[in-house]
Amino acid sequence: MAINSFTDYTVPAEIAGFRLDKAISTLTKVPRSTALALVSAGALVDGTVQPTKYHVRLGQVISLPDLIVTAEVLQTVPGLEIVYEDEYCLIVDKPAGVIVHPARHFAEPSLAGFARTVSSDPDTLRPGIVHRLDRGTSGLVIIAKTEAAKLQLQKLFSSRAVNKTYYALVHGAPKEATALLEWPIGRHPKRPTQRTVRPDGKPSATRYSAAEYLPGYTLLELQPETGRTHQIRVHLAKLGHPVVGDTVYGVGRPTLGLDRLFLHAGQIEFASPGGVQIKAVAALPQQLVTLLAAIRDGHV
Repeated sequence: MAINSFTDYTVPAEIAGFRLDKAISTLTKVPRSTALALVSAGALVDGTVQPTKYHVRLGQVISLPDLIVTAEVLQTVPGLEIVYEDEYCLIVDKPAGVIVHPARHFAEPSLAGFARTVSSDPDTLRPGIVHRLDRGTSGLVIIAKTEAAKLQLQKLFSSRAVNKTYYALVHGAPKEATALLEWPIGRHPKRPTQRTVRPDGKPSATRYSAAEYLPGYTLLELQPETGRTHQIRVHLAKLGHPVVGDTVYGVGRPTLGLDRLFLHAGQIEFASPGGVQIKAVAALPQQLVTLLAAIRDGHV
């Protein structure tokens, strides 16, 4: 990672007194985790490095580093496959283990790093990124090639005009073969990186249907109708059937040798900014296909 310049922000009255990380998050509208990473990367307040707990004052200038990832990182995202491309966007099949955008991992290959090579979006941290998948999830991600396309695609997501289909192997067999899960999701009160079902959470809806019943497990096809962080994983854990390989929301359950989630974004359908109806499909990764075969054959 290298820094080639800084972008300055003047502290307005409405955020005077905020902690440095919260001030950065409010000014730039990036997640708090990204703001923390920017502090660690060398953010300045009136030209001086300050700790995260520093409280900013009215009129101070916060200088945020413009982070440049090395060319090797930009161009090397192991296993990345482009499944669709036009002048407005492209769709990639993200392997499990690859992050979508950096938080504390700027020197690690990411889709945001790759997107810098294909998108003119001026967003320093997440150029062209309109949605995300967890590190342990594989499958389809849309990358906008321009800022205008990014804004249009973000509107499609917010209006629920993007249809997504996921496949998940879960422990046990849900009582109902098909159902709509509508539990509100919010941040976990004790573990801020996790989410949980809570009455004051954001409305969340996940539709599922059983695609195949296997000994001890069920392969589900899911259509999330909202896009909350960890939504599918939280809803399935609440149902009592967590995703295989989920060591966060399925603590104590066997992982069946997986170092990832058995969760795959296999299909996405939407209207391109160019007005074309796009339907992209990504097959299950071979690792997951092999595991399914072993379960069917009674070898697991």
